[in-house]
Amino acid sequence: MRRFFVSARALWQRHPVALGIAVTFTLSLLLRWLYLQSAPDRAWPFSIFFYGDARFFHAYALEHVRGTEGPATLPYHP
Repeated sequence: MRRFFVSARALWQRHPVALGIAVTFTLSLLLRWLYLQSAPDRAWPFSIFFYGDARFFHAYALEHVRGTEGPATLPYHP
């Protein structure tokens, strides 16, 4: 175990920028995963940020897969 820490310290001294980038990337992935786990729409097939049109397009895609296509309309935004 001591040999691992010695080699990790040597790696850190040789490539500090690369390890800093790797740590930043790992922390950003962790932050994104935590955000996705806390979002209210994690079980929905679309994001809450696209809620206005996404539900219409999702319903259209389901109709298309089932083979029962409805009228060709676009979502209406007054």
